[in-house]
Amino acid sequence: MRATQGGTAATIRGELDLDSATYVRTTLLQALEECVAGGVVTLDLSQVTFCDSTGLNALLRARRWALEEHRALIINSTSPQMARLLDMTGAAPFFAEKI
Repeated sequence: MRATQGGTAATIRGELDLDSATYVRTTLLQALEECVAGGVVTLDLSQVTFCDSTGLNALLRARRWALEEHRALIINSTSPQMARLLDMTGAAPFFAEKI
């Protein structure tokens, strides 16, 4: 993670699955807590090689928490696998919104 103007940028690499979902969710929640109200955590998922339902659920739960706390969680870059998963599940638009 690194600080950006108005928020934080985070990169997730490798597999986003049962083994890594708890760590990813915890890290995203920490990044969101560090943002001021109205802040944005921007995700780079271009290096994600695999994502299962547990991984997607971790992202969706972090997004829900962000919205409840008046922050945004957006995705600015995806791997082909992540893009396909987000499109197939209809979740892509959820991560394009800013508050």
